[in-house]
Order: sequence, then structure tokens, then C-alpha cells
Amino acid sequence: MLNTLIMKILLSLFTLILFTESCNSTKAASTDSRESYTDSTANILEITDKNATLNKFKDGIFLIYKALSRGTFIFVEISETEVLVSSDRNFINKDKYSCEKGDWEELNKLLEKVNRETFTELEAPTNQRLFDGAAHATLTIKEGGEEITTSSFDHGSPPEVIMDLVNKVLSIKENVIKQ
Repeated sequence: MLNTLIMKILLSLFTLILFTESCNSTKAASTDSRESYTDSTANILEITDKNATLNKFKDGIFLIYKALSRGTFIFVEISETEVLVSSDRNFINKDKYSCEKGDWEELNKLLEKVNRETFTELEAPTNQRLFDGAAHATLTIKEGGEEITTSSFDHGSPPEVIMDLVNKVLSIKENVIKQ
């Protein structure tokens, strides 16, 4: 009788340990698959972002303005020699125009006024984008292998510090499309 009781206790302990280990390995596998999913999603976003720049990255300066919402997509990339414009999220349809020397000089003057150290920390003056009242917009400066991007702001209401720069970028876009 005592032997049977000891056997039952040992069997119960063995079963408990077996189930506990089984649950831990399932939990680890679940965590690994979640991390794998997160990694692959991050890779997709990174690839998409790399494809968003239509020019091959050169040592020159590029200004990239993006605005998007459910029904809107605006992409403008300006370099010293050209202006790329697309309203196609997949960048299948894109238009290339030459950048006027006077426009580029004016952009450079406006860029000189921008404090690049606080560029990424600019606060949006309005928050309509948070409830689909406006498209999310960002402005990116690429120069010499470095890239800095503003935080999101409402399309049409950029932070005061970069308002003239954003308006000039959008003005150039409108002017080249009219040509």
C-alpha cells in the first residue's frame, strides 16, 4: 500500500514537471514567432522606406516631402537638378522634372535657417491628422549620408519653423506640374 502511494506521488510529480516544461517551450516558441513577425514587419517597412526615395542616394542634398492619408498620397523629392513627384503609393507612376536654379538657391537659403539638431523634435501646431482631418506629413533632409525627418504634422499646417521651407517645396511641386 505504501509503495502504491509513493508511486502515485512520483507519477504525479513527474507529470506536473512534464506539463510545466511543455508549457514553457510553447511559450518560448510563441515569443520567438512573435519576434520573427516583428522583425519581418520591420524589414518590410525599412525596404518600403528605402524604395520611397526614388533617386539613388548621392552626396548632394535632397528634400523629401511626404503626405498621406486614406485618400491622399503626395511625394515630392527635390535635389539640385531634379524634382520627382508621385501621387502613387507604389511609385509606379512618377514624374521627373528639372529643378530651376533659382528655386534651388531659395531652398538652400531656407535650409540654412533650419536648426538640424532640433529638426526631429518639431511639434505640430495642429492635430487634425489624428482623426483623419488632415493627411500626415513629414519633411526629410538627406545630406552627405545622413537623413533627418520631422515628426508627423498636418499637411497644410507645418511647424512654424519650417513653414517657409515646406511651402517652397510644395510651390515647386505645383509649378513643375503646370509646365
